[in-house]
Amino acid sequence: MKNYRHGGEVKPEGKKGFRVKYDFSINIAPCGPPKKVLSAIQGYTGSGLLEKYPDPLNYDLKKKLASSYGLKAKNLALGSGASELIYRLTKALRSNGRALIVEPSFLEYEKALSEEGYEISRFSCKEEQGFKIDKALIDIIRTAPPYDLIFIANPSNPAGILTKKSLIKELLKAAEEKGSYVILDESFMELTGKEKSYSLSKDLKEYPSLILLNTFTKYYAMPDMRIGYALSSDPETINLIESLGQPWKVSGLAALSAMKALDSKGSRRGRKIKRSLKSGRDYLKKSLEKMGYKVYKGRAAYLLFWSERKDLKEKLLKKGILIRDCSNYYGLTKGYYRIAVKRKKENKILIKNLEEL
Repeated sequence: MKNYRHGGEVKPEGKKGFRVKYDFSINIAPCGPPKKVLSAIQGYTGSGLLEKYPDPLNYDLKKKLASSYGLKAKNLALGSGASELIYRLTKALRSNGRALIVEPSFLEYEKALSEEGYEISRFSCKEEQGFKIDKALIDIIRTAPPYDLIFIANPSNPAGILTKKSLIKELLKAAEEKGSYVILDESFMELTGKEKSYSLSKDLKEYPSLILLNTFTKYYAMPDMRIGYALSSDPETINLIESLGQPWKVSGLAALSAMKALDSKGSRRGRKIKRSLKSGRDYLKKSLEKMGYKVYKGRAAYLLFWSERKDLKEKLLKKGILIRDCSNYYGLTKGYYRIAVKRKKENKILIKNLEEL
């Protein structure tokens, strides 16, 4: 059985009682959740809402979130994280049972498609090209038998490579001609600081076959809340996704936290995150290259690198540091690792421990 494990292993298998002090395997905003979210959580326990069922419709949250994209509530589906929505939409939008994944990429695309019995094709981004997407992908979409779904992440995961908007628009045109949905995962987009130039969030109305995925996990540093969303200019597509799954897809606390998080968007906190990530990326890349590691030009909250050493994860675990072994990503092997960009002090601790190996 394939290993679909992700980062965030607090107690890795075979390491009983092992304590991870510095977790570089998960990629979220280094400054933590917004203060308004933390305050709302503290006040929630005394509100009596724990004794009530959550709102299954969450209209106010949908309206507020959708309006930030220039859309209406009917254009948005909420889920228990973006991952849960991936499973729902693979079931809801299945027709001929064929799908294409741009690799290497998030493991849940493959897992969700496999559970629904899809025939999975792959477009592998080449290592010698820095894992960048090229126009060969568009040629495949145009010439291959139609796919129900095409999965692509921007920025990519684990490489963190940004794909130009013009190329994705060309891809969308080709997919629309073949009757394919494009699932564009922008979960890490806001952490690049380049969303104005690369995100298609403001172009949804032009492409009815585009489904945009995002989450509160990364930018708002709320992974435990499990709240993500899918956007489409076509309300019928959203209705299909919404029709599946349990009625209460988002807890009341998660919905409240999301509302408060949206109040923090565009704040001084956001500018601080982007400055911190840029300086952190630059420091980690330079330091890793100085030690002889090959580092790819990621622009997200993480960096992918390659080492001849195949035991870096195990060696760092002994020091209480967890990094992501990327050997279970399609097209990657032992020796590929992903590290999160964290606070300055934590980044220096990681580099110091790598230097000591």
